[in-house]
Amino acid sequence: MSDGDWPFLIAAYKKGAFDEILSRLQRSHDLPEIVDLTNEEFRDLFHEFFRLGVHYILTARTSAFKTLDGQVPVGLVDANPEDHRMVPRVMWFPWASPRNKIEPTVRFLDDHRKEHLVLIYDDESSHRFFVRMAQYGILKRIGPASGPLPFWENGEQSVIWRTN
Repeated sequence: MSDGDWPFLIAAYKKGAFDEILSRLQRSHDLPEIVDLTNEEFRDLFHEFFRLGVHYILTARTSAFKTLDGQVPVGLVDANPEDHRMVPRVMWFPWASPRNKIEPTVRFLDDHRKEHLVLIYDDESSHRFFVRMAQYGILKRIGPASGPLPFWENGEQSVIWRTN
């Protein structure tokens, strides 16, 4: 995470990319409703959030910002490695195109599968994306799972994937 990433994180916040995570923080820590943060309040809150775990910024080339050329942050990964395992959770920024999601995901999984067994729990909305990752040979399907799995509070059917 660099200082140059903050404007993109703030823009993603203003477009609602972090609504779910802010809601979870609010519920889990009995905080008042978190809305309309100033840039400085957002930065302070997320500095604390980043201290709670391991986070990665996913970058890709995008035309969403006409004045910028090169790699732009398109997503944030929350992943806390435990022993040899890692269960990442990705929050995509609103300007991330389907291609912007595929390229950094392949890079992230390829980089981390060398040191960790990366386990991913999908849901109906992300299932096709992880099928594509399996077609690229970077993930392997373990099988379906149901019940209270990490991150899926509503009990949706989930498929578990692992890095090859």
